[in-house]
Amino acid sequence: MKPRMIDSPEAFLAEMFSMPVTIEGVEMTTREAYIRAIQARALAGDADSLVQLDRLRRACGADEIVRAGCLVVPAALPLDEWARIAAEQQRPFRENPNGDAV
Repeated sequence: MKPRMIDSPEAFLAEMFSMPVTIEGVEMTTREAYIRAIQARALAGDADSLVQLDRLRRACGADEIVRAGCLVVPAALPLDEWARIAAEQQRPFRENPNGDAV
């Protein structure tokens, strides 16, 4: 059987990483097995694997978390009203020497 020609290194890696493998009874792609191996070594304390895992995460955009929300601002209160409410909320903490609310 004649070996097949490789079009490009990228095509070869894409094909290789998409191949299924079974490790300890779990079927996954070669890519997933590779990433799991890097993660296991990084968790074991291997600094090179930690750097490699971080590069993979950044390349995939895993650290780019988009957060959106809404800030609710309470109505403005006069200073004496605010001080009364604050004192009422803080009273349990002042009266208990451990700082725990009762």
